[in-house]
Amino acid sequence: SDQKIGLSFGLHSRPEGISTLLYSKTENGEVRTLPNKNLEMPKAFHTVLGYELTFANDFQFKAEGYFQYLFHQGIATDPTSALSLMNATNSLYAFAQNTTYTSKGTGMNYGLDVTLQKFFSKNYYFLFTGSVFNSTYKTLGGKTYNTTFNRNYTINAMGGKEFRVGKHKAAVFGTNAKILLMGGNRYTPLDEAQSIAQNTAVEDVNRINQARAPLYFRFDIGVSYKFNYKKTTHTLMLDIQNVVGYKNIYSQFYDEKSKSIKYLYQQGLLPLFNYRLEFSTK
Repeated sequence: SDQKIGLSFGLHSRPEGISTLLYSKTENGEVRTLPNKNLEMPKAFHTVLGYELTFANDFQFKAEGYFQYLFHQGIATDPTSALSLMNATNSLYAFAQNTTYTSKGTGMNYGLDVTLQKFFSKNYYFLFTGSVFNSTYKTLGGKTYNTTFNRNYTINAMGGKEFRVGKHKAAVFGTNAKILLMGGNRYTPLDEAQSIAQNTAVEDVNRINQARAPLYFRFDIGVSYKFNYKKTTHTLMLDIQNVVGYKNIYSQFYDEKSKSIKYLYQQGLLPLFNYRLEFSTK
């Protein structure tokens, strides 16, 4: 067996999105301004302690504990607001709310990642990963909130096996499967009374990221058949995503017709068929 222990530190930074920096607004006929153009570059101090064990030639176990301190993060200049660019899920986040940001936000991410895998040998492989973590941020008023991405745990398991078949065992039949479990995503619930009164979606700003979607679950399976000729290799593949058709919530919305809050769901069962042709000119 082979063992390794590692300790690393790092200071990382990245610029805010160009659409955030160039966000402009005009109020009461005044001159157009760019309130976010002077935002500082968000930074994060990372430290990671890792352990790795390779044994029985084909097996490997890894464990990593990490801590990240985030600073110079964009948060609303209003101390009573919980809006933060740390929750941005797309480049248009800054346009969704009429607010100005300042680079005085902080946050923390910490957790443990564990991996156990068997490399492909003897015609099979498997991989198991598990993570537990916490992700929070502070506003200008000093209050702490969950980030949108604070699912708290993720479990992923996958594996596959190949079988030699046909004349002279030249063809290969393969099977594989994957299971993904995650804590539900965080989101700010809609204020139903205000949404009905205004007949549009109105978030409950007093409950930023306090709501949580149910467990995210997905089970995928796949089969493949590969056969070889003198100068070509043909592969047929069938992958079926979300085999059980589990309904994972994607987002909430206000339905103006029924005057109620409803949910959008991610894809259900989805079969994908592929054919691949590889050839040699030699």
